[in-house]
Amino acid sequence: MTDALVPRARPESRRSAAVERLFVLELSGGRIHSMNPDGSDRKVIVTGAHMPDGIAVDTAAGHIYWTNMGSSPGTNDGSIECADLDGHHRKIDRAARRRLHAQADPAR
Repeated sequence: MTDALVPRARPESRRSAAVERLFVLELSGGRIHSMNPDGSDRKVIVTGAHMPDGIAVDTAAGHIYWTNMGSSPGTNDGSIECADLDGHHRKIDRAARRRLHAQADPAR
């Protein structure tokens, strides 16, 4: 599993839900969990991710970003998704995917 600990947010922040939350990717189940650092208050915030394998948490913007493995490196079908810290407003980040592939293959 991959996890990321979110640092303590400023008290006046609208993003108070992210204060000291741990975000854990469940590769085999295609889920992302959010919980307190001690494992309590675990919530499944994303389901149906296709083999999530990396995560970044942007508390200032109130978003999580994660990568999904593709079926194989040759097919170039991985993806980058994002959602609010609570898992709502999930979308595929197509612009980030294009930038990533352009860096990997400058001929594109």
